[in-house]
Amino acid sequence: MPIAGAFIFEFLYRGRAPGDPEPPAYHLILGKMVTETFSDVPTLSTSDTMNVEQATAAGYSLDEILTEINADTLAHNDAQATQITDLQAKLDQANEDLQASSTTATSQASQIETLNAQMAQAKADSDAAAAKAAADLAALQETVDASAATIKDLAKQVADLQAQLAQPIPESA
Repeated sequence: MPIAGAFIFEFLYRGRAPGDPEPPAYHLILGKMVTETFSDVPTLSTSDTMNVEQATAAGYSLDEILTEINADTLAHNDAQATQITDLQAKLDQANEDLQASSTTATSQASQIETLNAQMAQAKADSDAAAAKAAADLAALQETVDASAATIKDLAKQVADLQAQLAQPIPESA
């Protein structure tokens, strides 16, 4: 009967050459996690090295050892297969997220390009409106200047007429 809580820590198989009359041999070291009296941290405790007879007497025949090694190996392989499946799912999700982000980035880049074009058009329209307003203002200034000159001429003519009216009228002979 195997030791409760113990596990195969080390197993060394010594095979024999074909035709060798000696049977294969092995040695075994068991491990067990133990918590010391004044500690909360489990530590590894190992047995002395056991030969074939000692291991068999402790409940670890070669068949039982190989069965345990196979079971542990299969469990480890299953755990790795599950981990690989989980990692593949995460990778697939990350690729989908990346594709979605790329699509979003492309869309946003297109929107930025459109907004930049609209801003450039708005600036061009603003510049054109400012140029037209400046031209209209210049034309209005010319009109004001021409009107001022006309008013000045008219004021001179009015002054000349008032001066003539202020002179006495000669009597007729």
